[in-house]
Amino acid sequence: MRLEKPIGSKIGWFSVLPFDREYLKVFKKEGRSIVQAGYSGDKPHALSVDRDCSLDKILKRWPLLRHSCHVKGGDSGSPIFTRHGDGYGLVGIHVGSQVEKGKKVGFAVTAKTILDGLAE
Repeated sequence: MRLEKPIGSKIGWFSVLPFDREYLKVFKKEGRSIVQAGYSGDKPHALSVDRDCSLDKILKRWPLLRHSCHVKGGDSGSPIFTRHGDGYGLVGIHVGSQVEKGKKVGFAVTAKTILDGLAE
């Protein structure tokens, strides 16, 4: 899909945050939360939003953030945001989840990885 006219100046822009381990330390120290919004498989016609989830860590092996957002099948590709200035900043893109010690956790590709890939 391609928009006929740009809409950013009308509805606004969001920042893409270069989320890395140092940024995560500050983020956690400040007690900040994240927001995930997507069209999950159980309600593909309605936007589902989890407004109060947290980031746990960045995995050592892959540039993935582990998060606590309540995600379901179909949420892959959904944005993970945090408050940034007067608006929101993109932290990452949700890509999957798994159960760890009886608790479901989600994973998102970091926005930094996305920015680095676009720069290449």
